[in-house]
Amino acid sequence: MTKPILALIDSSIYANSVCDLALWAAKSMQTTIRLLHVLDKSEEEIHLPNTQQMDINSNILNPSPLARQDPTLAKALFAQKIGQTALDEAQNYLNSHSEIEVETRLRHGTLLDALNTYSNKSSMIVMGKRGEQTALDKKRLGLNFENVVRSSELPILVASRHFQPIQRILIAFDGGPLIMKAIDFICTQEFFKNVTFILGMAEQQTQTIQTSFDETLARLQSAGFNAEPLRTEINFEQMVLHNIEPLNLNMLLMGAFHHSKVHNFLFGSKSQAIIHNTPIPVMIMRKL
Repeated sequence: MTKPILALIDSSIYANSVCDLALWAAKSMQTTIRLLHVLDKSEEEIHLPNTQQMDINSNILNPSPLARQDPTLAKALFAQKIGQTALDEAQNYLNSHSEIEVETRLRHGTLLDALNTYSNKSSMIVMGKRGEQTALDKKRLGLNFENVVRSSELPILVASRHFQPIQRILIAFDGGPLIMKAIDFICTQEFFKNVTFILGMAEQQTQTIQTSFDETLARLQSAGFNAEPLRTEINFEQMVLHNIEPLNLNMLLMGAFHHSKVHNFLFGSKSQAIIHNTPIPVMIMRKL
Protein backbone atom coordinates (compact mmCIF):
# COMPACT_ATOMS: atom_id res chain seq x y z
CA MET A 1 0.00 0.00 0.00
CA THR A 2 1.08 3.58 -0.64
CA LYS A 3 2.50 5.33 2.43
CA PRO A 4 -0.04 7.41 4.42
CA ILE A 5 -0.88 11.03 3.71
CA LEU A 6 0.59 13.22 6.47
CA ALA A 7 -1.84 16.01 7.40
CA LEU A 8 -0.60 18.80 9.68
CA ILE A 9 -3.43 19.78 12.01
CA ASP A 10 -3.89 22.74 14.36
CA SER A 11 -6.82 24.78 15.66
CA SER A 12 -6.91 27.20 12.73
CA ILE A 13 -9.79 27.82 10.35
CA TYR A 14 -7.90 25.76 7.76
CA ALA A 15 -8.29 22.49 9.69
CA ASN A 16 -11.36 21.17 7.86
CA SER A 17 -9.95 22.20 4.49
CA VAL A 18 -6.72 20.34 5.30
CA CYS A 19 -8.84 17.29 6.14
CA ASP A 20 -10.81 17.57 2.89
CA LEU A 21 -7.63 17.85 0.85
CA ALA A 22 -5.99 14.95 2.69
CA LEU A 23 -9.11 12.88 2.11
CA TRP A 24 -9.04 13.65 -1.63
CA ALA A 25 -5.39 12.60 -1.80
CA ALA A 26 -5.93 9.46 0.29
CA LYS A 27 -8.91 8.32 -1.78
CA SER A 28 -7.07 9.07 -4.99
CA MET A 29 -3.90 7.23 -3.95
CA GLN A 30 -5.79 4.49 -2.09
CA THR A 31 -3.98 4.97 1.17
CA THR A 32 -4.58 6.07 4.78
CA ILE A 33 -4.27 9.39 6.63
CA ARG A 34 -1.98 10.27 9.53
CA LEU A 35 -2.95 13.43 11.42
CA LEU A 36 -0.08 15.22 13.16
CA HIS A 37 -0.15 18.02 15.71
CA VAL A 38 3.12 19.32 17.13
CA LEU A 39 3.38 21.02 20.52
CA ASP A 40 6.10 23.47 19.58
CA LYS A 41 5.10 26.64 21.45
CA SER A 42 7.33 28.02 24.17
CA GLU A 43 5.89 28.64 27.63
CA GLU A 44 5.76 32.38 26.88
CA GLU A 45 3.55 31.76 23.82
CA ILE A 46 0.89 29.83 25.74
CA HIS A 47 -1.83 32.01 27.21
CA LEU A 48 -4.19 30.40 29.66
CA PRO A 49 -7.84 31.49 29.49
CA ASN A 50 -9.59 32.75 32.56
CA THR A 51 -12.80 31.20 33.81
CA GLN A 52 -14.97 33.73 31.99
CA GLN A 53 -13.30 32.83 28.69
CA MET A 54 -14.03 29.12 29.02
CA ASP A 55 -16.99 27.86 27.01
CA ILE A 56 -19.45 26.22 29.40
CA ASN A 57 -19.95 23.41 26.87
CA SER A 58 -16.23 22.99 26.15
CA ASN A 59 -14.57 19.67 26.88
CA ILE A 60 -11.21 21.42 27.27
CA LEU A 61 -9.78 21.29 30.75
CA ASN A 62 -10.13 24.53 32.72
CA PRO A 63 -6.52 25.20 33.78
CA SER A 64 -7.28 27.98 36.26
CA PRO A 65 -7.01 26.03 39.54
CA LEU A 66 -3.73 24.36 38.56
CA ALA A 67 -2.34 27.62 37.20
CA ARG A 68 -2.26 29.04 40.71
CA GLN A 69 -0.16 26.11 41.95
CA ASP A 70 2.11 25.33 38.96
CA PRO A 71 1.77 27.73 35.99
CA THR A 72 4.32 25.87 33.85
CA LEU A 73 2.58 22.52 34.24
CA ALA A 74 -0.82 24.14 33.69
CA LYS A 75 0.33 25.64 30.40
CA ALA A 76 1.85 22.35 29.24
CA LEU A 77 -1.30 20.38 30.04
CA PHE A 78 -3.52 23.03 28.47
CA ALA A 79 -1.49 23.06 25.23
CA GLN A 80 -1.58 19.27 25.14
CA LYS A 81 -5.34 19.25 25.62
CA ILE A 82 -5.83 21.85 22.88
CA GLY A 83 -3.67 19.80 20.51
CA GLN A 84 -5.44 16.53 21.29
CA THR A 85 -8.82 18.22 20.85
CA ALA A 86 -7.77 19.50 17.41
CA LEU A 87 -6.71 15.98 16.43
CA ASP A 88 -9.91 14.42 17.78
CA GLU A 89 -12.08 16.92 15.92
CA ALA A 90 -10.17 16.34 12.69
CA GLN A 91 -10.42 12.57 13.09
CA ASN A 92 -14.15 12.77 13.78
CA TYR A 93 -14.60 15.01 10.74
CA LEU A 94 -12.78 12.54 8.49
CA ASN A 95 -14.60 9.52 9.95
CA SER A 96 -17.93 11.21 9.25
CA HIS A 97 -16.99 11.71 5.59
CA SER A 98 -15.21 8.46 4.75
CA GLU A 99 -14.26 4.99 5.94
CA ILE A 100 -10.58 5.58 5.20
CA GLU A 101 -8.33 4.63 8.10
CA VAL A 102 -7.20 7.63 10.16
CA GLU A 103 -4.56 7.69 12.89
CA THR A 104 -3.41 10.59 15.08
CA ARG A 105 -0.03 11.65 16.41
CA LEU A 106 0.63 14.29 19.09
CA ARG A 107 4.29 15.23 19.43
CA HIS A 108 6.43 17.59 21.49
CA GLY A 109 9.31 19.48 19.89
CA THR A 110 9.61 21.36 16.63
CA LEU A 111 7.63 20.75 13.47
CA LEU A 112 10.82 20.14 11.49
CA ASP A 113 11.90 17.45 13.98
CA ALA A 114 8.52 15.78 13.57
CA LEU A 115 8.82 15.93 9.79
CA ASN A 116 12.23 14.29 10.01
CA THR A 117 10.51 11.43 11.82
CA TYR A 118 7.49 11.04 9.57
CA SER A 119 8.61 12.15 6.10
CA ASN A 120 10.07 8.78 5.14
CA LYS A 121 6.87 7.15 6.38
CA SER A 122 4.59 9.38 4.28
CA SER A 123 3.76 9.84 0.61
CA MET A 124 2.61 13.46 0.73
CA ILE A 125 2.22 16.36 3.19
CA VAL A 126 -0.99 18.38 3.52
CA MET A 127 -0.99 21.69 5.40
CA GLY A 128 -2.83 25.01 5.54
CA LYS A 129 -1.24 28.08 4.02
CA ARG A 130 -1.55 29.71 7.45
CA GLY A 131 -1.64 28.26 10.95
CA GLU A 132 -3.63 29.23 14.02
CA GLN A 133 -1.35 32.18 14.81
CA THR A 134 -1.64 33.74 11.33
CA ALA A 135 -4.94 32.30 10.06
CA LEU A 136 -6.63 35.69 9.75
CA ASP A 137 -3.57 37.56 8.49
CA LYS A 138 -3.93 37.57 4.72
CA LYS A 139 -0.77 39.64 4.31
CA ARG A 140 1.55 36.75 5.04
CA LEU A 141 1.84 33.00 4.93
CA GLY A 142 2.03 30.81 8.00
CA LEU A 143 5.09 30.87 10.23
CA ASN A 144 5.98 27.24 9.41
CA PHE A 145 5.06 27.30 5.73
CA GLU A 146 8.40 28.26 4.23
CA ASN A 147 10.36 25.97 6.54
CA VAL A 148 8.22 22.98 5.60
CA VAL A 149 8.53 23.65 1.86
CA ARG A 150 12.28 24.15 2.08
CA SER A 151 12.96 21.11 4.26
CA SER A 152 10.66 18.46 2.81
CA GLU A 153 11.34 16.37 -0.27
CA LEU A 154 7.74 15.16 -0.42
CA PRO A 155 5.00 16.68 -2.58
CA ILE A 156 3.12 19.25 -0.50
CA LEU A 157 -0.58 20.06 -0.76
CA VAL A 158 -1.34 23.55 0.55
CA ALA A 159 -4.96 24.00 1.55
CA SER A 160 -6.91 27.19 0.94
CA ARG A 161 -9.74 28.20 3.28
CA HIS A 162 -12.43 26.43 1.26
CA PHE A 163 -12.27 23.08 -0.50
CA GLN A 164 -14.04 22.13 -3.68
CA PRO A 165 -13.81 18.87 -5.65
CA ILE A 166 -10.55 18.69 -7.63
CA GLN A 167 -11.51 18.51 -11.29
CA ARG A 168 -9.31 21.03 -13.13
CA ILE A 169 -5.62 21.51 -12.28
CA LEU A 170 -3.38 24.21 -13.73
CA ILE A 171 0.21 23.04 -14.26
CA ALA A 172 2.64 25.96 -14.09
CA PHE A 173 5.03 24.88 -16.84
CA ASP A 174 8.46 26.45 -17.11
CA GLY A 175 10.48 23.55 -18.50
CA GLY A 176 12.48 23.19 -15.27
CA PRO A 177 13.58 19.80 -13.86
CA LEU A 178 11.06 19.74 -11.01
CA ILE A 179 8.05 20.41 -13.20
CA MET A 180 9.25 17.64 -15.51
CA LYS A 181 9.49 15.33 -12.49
CA ALA A 182 5.95 16.43 -11.63
CA ILE A 183 4.86 15.30 -15.09
CA ASP A 184 6.55 11.94 -14.43
CA PHE A 185 4.65 11.74 -11.13
CA ILE A 186 1.34 12.49 -12.84
CA CYS A 187 1.90 9.82 -15.45
CA THR A 188 2.35 7.16 -12.75
CA GLN A 189 -0.86 8.05 -10.92
CA GLU A 190 -3.99 6.50 -12.31
CA PHE A 191 -6.27 8.77 -10.26
CA PHE A 192 -5.16 11.85 -12.20
CA LYS A 193 -7.10 10.54 -15.18
CA ASN A 194 -10.24 11.76 -13.41
CA VAL A 195 -9.14 15.39 -13.70
CA THR A 196 -8.42 17.81 -16.52
CA PHE A 197 -5.00 19.43 -16.71
CA ILE A 198 -4.41 22.88 -18.12
CA LEU A 199 -0.75 23.10 -19.10
CA GLY A 200 0.04 26.80 -18.65
CA MET A 201 3.09 28.62 -19.98
CA ALA A 202 3.54 32.29 -19.05
CA GLU A 203 5.68 35.04 -20.60
CA GLN A 204 7.84 34.73 -23.67
CA GLN A 205 9.89 31.54 -23.41
CA THR A 206 12.86 30.23 -25.35
CA GLN A 207 12.27 27.97 -28.32
CA THR A 208 13.63 25.05 -26.30
CA ILE A 209 11.01 25.55 -23.56
CA GLN A 210 8.23 26.06 -26.10
CA THR A 211 9.20 22.79 -27.78
CA SER A 212 9.27 21.05 -24.38
CA PHE A 213 5.82 22.49 -23.68
CA ASP A 214 4.41 20.98 -26.89
CA GLU A 215 6.07 17.64 -26.20
CA THR A 216 4.75 17.57 -22.63
CA LEU A 217 1.21 18.34 -23.76
CA ALA A 218 1.41 15.54 -26.33
CA ARG A 219 2.82 13.17 -23.70
CA LEU A 220 -0.06 13.81 -21.31
CA GLN A 221 -2.65 13.41 -24.03
CA SER A 222 -1.11 10.24 -25.45
CA ALA A 223 -1.01 8.77 -21.93
CA GLY A 224 -4.78 9.14 -21.75
CA PHE A 225 -5.01 12.29 -19.65
CA ASN A 226 -7.33 15.19 -20.38
CA ALA A 227 -4.90 18.04 -21.07
CA GLU A 228 -5.44 21.49 -22.54
CA PRO A 229 -2.84 24.14 -23.47
CA LEU A 230 -2.74 27.68 -22.06
CA ARG A 231 -0.16 30.03 -23.59
CA THR A 232 0.04 33.63 -22.50
CA GLU A 233 2.58 36.46 -22.55
CA ILE A 234 1.51 37.91 -19.20
CA ASN A 235 3.57 37.04 -16.13
CA PHE A 236 3.14 33.89 -14.13
CA GLU A 237 1.18 35.40 -11.23
CA GLN A 238 -1.31 37.05 -13.58
CA MET A 239 -1.69 33.85 -15.59
CA VAL A 240 -2.78 32.01 -12.47
CA LEU A 241 -4.97 34.62 -10.78
CA HIS A 242 -6.68 35.79 -13.97
CA ASN A 243 -7.70 32.27 -15.00
CA ILE A 244 -9.01 30.73 -11.79
CA GLU A 245 -12.63 31.68 -12.44
CA PRO A 246 -12.68 31.72 -16.28
CA LEU A 247 -11.16 28.24 -16.44
CA ASN A 248 -12.89 26.95 -13.28
CA LEU A 249 -9.57 25.88 -11.75
CA ASN A 250 -9.54 23.84 -8.54
CA MET A 251 -5.80 23.48 -7.96
CA LEU A 252 -2.42 24.85 -9.03
CA LEU A 253 0.49 22.45 -9.51
CA MET A 254 4.05 23.79 -9.60
CA GLY A 255 7.65 22.88 -8.91
CA ALA A 256 9.75 24.69 -6.32
CA PHE A 257 13.33 25.89 -5.98
CA HIS A 258 14.86 25.54 -9.39
CA HIS A 259 16.44 28.05 -11.72
CA SER A 260 13.78 29.53 -13.93
CA LYS A 261 11.68 32.63 -14.38
CA VAL A 262 9.62 31.54 -11.39
CA HIS A 263 12.64 30.61 -9.25
CA ASN A 264 11.59 33.04 -6.52
CA PHE A 265 7.92 32.32 -6.95
CA LEU A 266 7.21 31.16 -3.42
CA PHE A 267 9.15 33.66 -1.42
CA GLY A 268 9.94 36.62 -3.68
CA SER A 269 8.34 39.87 -2.56
CA LYS A 270 6.02 40.05 -5.58
CA SER A 271 5.36 36.40 -6.28
CA GLN A 272 4.24 35.53 -2.75
CA ALA A 273 1.03 37.36 -3.61
CA ILE A 274 -0.35 34.41 -5.52
CA ILE A 275 -0.17 32.09 -2.50
CA HIS A 276 -1.75 34.81 -0.36
CA ASN A 277 -4.53 35.54 -2.81
CA THR A 278 -5.35 32.35 -4.65
CA PRO A 279 -8.58 30.75 -3.42
CA ILE A 280 -7.53 27.28 -4.63
CA PRO A 281 -5.12 24.72 -3.15
CA VAL A 282 -1.56 24.48 -4.43
CA MET A 283 0.38 21.27 -5.00
CA ILE A 284 4.12 21.95 -4.70
CA MET A 285 6.29 19.28 -6.22
CA ARG A 286 9.63 18.78 -4.51
CA LYS A 287 12.31 16.14 -5.09
CA LEU A 288 10.36 13.09 -6.16
